[in-house]
Amino acid sequence: TGASDIDEQAVLTGPDVLCDGEEHVFVPEVIDQASNYTWTINGEEQDEGLELNFSEEDLGSYTICATPFNYCSVGLEGCFTLNVGESYEEYYLIQACYENCAEFEGQLYCNDGVRDFEYITELGCDSIIIIEIEWYNSDDEIYIGEFSICDGETFEYENYDFNEAGTYHLTLEDSHECDSFVEFDLIIID
Repeated sequence: TGASDIDEQAVLTGPDVLCDGEEHVFVPEVIDQASNYTWTINGEEQDEGLELNFSEEDLGSYTICATPFNYCSVGLEGCFTLNVGESYEEYYLIQACYENCAEFEGQLYCNDGVRDFEYITELGCDSIIIIEIEWYNSDDEIYIGEFSICDGETFEYENYDFNEAGTYHLTLEDSHECDSFVEFDLIIID
């Protein structure tokens, strides 16, 4: 006696969406006459077996099909379509001037540190955004020294002219467009 004819269609169920790198094992509903299944993914033949391990890094839509068979008969193909969505992790370094706040997605952050934000993509995959806030400058003044000029001369520093003795405190803009505080002494020699 031979194997019974298969007149049933393979029935596959699974998630509508997998995130890139996730795995799902497809197992068709039991068909008593089937001894095995042929599998295709988007029309490309896969190994035969009672199940199919599916994991994909490439985003897109995938049609998984199974066809039951035995030694004498081939049943009806059943298919299932799912989408592979993107999970991602992104890192941003935000640099801001000391005593200012940094802005990220409309929110102000006034302390340094690392912050994690978890989002769900349109297809339901986890996505993580990490921001690190780094501050330029400190509130310390930098003493740049003592300078001497003769009476009647002018001392020039950062496009400022000085011709009187004294201690000077300047607020300048550095290469990051942040305030930089400097101090110096100017001595007039008679």
